[in-house]
Amino acid sequence: MPGWLDVAARDRYVRGYEPEVAAPSGLARAYATVIRFPRPLLVVLVALPLVALVPALRRRRPGSRLAEIALLSGGGVALIAGATLTSAFVVRYMVPALPLLVAGAALAVAELAALRRRPAAGPDTAAARRQAADPTLLRSP
Repeated sequence: MPGWLDVAARDRYVRGYEPEVAAPSGLARAYATVIRFPRPLLVVLVALPLVALVPALRRRRPGSRLAEIALLSGGGVALIAGATLTSAFVVRYMVPALPLLVAGAALAVAELAALRRRPAAGPDTAAARRQAADPTLLRSP
């Protein structure tokens, strides 16, 4: 029996009931014994987008992927949180959320890399600021 099943409570209400295992579940059970998703990696996949959103919101730039990061990561977190809040944390509910979390974390890494590669600042002089503010000063007579 799986560890999540309360056998005493089951026997109190339905004495002698033994749940059946249907045909395709053998493959799923074999998969579950071989493949394990490490929980610390789940924490990293949720934390990376949050870490990327903070500096990206401070320095908004054209072409940023903030909406995509929020949509993908938020969708993955909502799937896991919704299933956990309405029933219990069962690993099978995590399966559809993992691709969303991985895609959101990958975009977050790309966004952090883009923020690190920002162009070097030009000379910070009053003339350079005036020239940047007024494009007519760039034309020569």
